[in-house]
Amino acid sequence: MGKRKFPQKVIVWLGACSNGITPLVIFENGTLDHARYIEEVLPAALKYANKTFGNDWAFQQDGAKPHIH
Repeated sequence: MGKRKFPQKVIVWLGACSNGITPLVIFENGTLDHARYIEEVLPAALKYANKTFGNDWAFQQDGAKPHIH
């Protein structure tokens, strides 16, 4: 088996709060840009937050490049 020119990458997103952690969002290929963040991460975060806290929560991101547009 030949050696890979570039190592295989996996990106994993996880949200954490006082009531636990969100399900993992796994990106097996490509990079995480703002479009993928909006399409794949935010729905998982919103679903977890609404189920866990109802309407009493605030979403705070850390300002990383994929999170901003």
